Amino acid sequence: MKEHRKHADLKRRKSGNMAPHEIAILGAKCSVIKTLVQEISIRLDNRFRLAYADASHSLNLPPRYVANFTFHDTGSLNQEVSYEMNPYLNKMQFFSYDLVFINGNHYPGES
Repeated sequence: MKEHRKHADLKRRKSGNMAPHEIAILGAKCSVIKTLVQEISIRLDNRFRLAYADASHSLNLPPRYVANFTFHDTGSLNQEVSYEMNPYLNKMQFFSYDLVFINGNHYPGES
């Protein structure tokens, strides 16, 4: 007799270190990587939701006591929030993006 199972065997979505689809770029100066990501995103012409993960290069950042969300009528949003890098929260943060570029000089990526 077949063993009773309460739930179906569902495949979990595979995810990288930060997102389901990510590319880490390393081996160049951070400014070169940022410029490359900007040029690629311009060529993709808003066909995909893209994100770029990088570390801050500022030496002195003031502590953040309130989360700031600045909306612009063009549809852009500038966020300044307190955020601790965490592998579980990172995956939730970047889950909705089609592709996440990662500055591999600071953070590892799966590919």
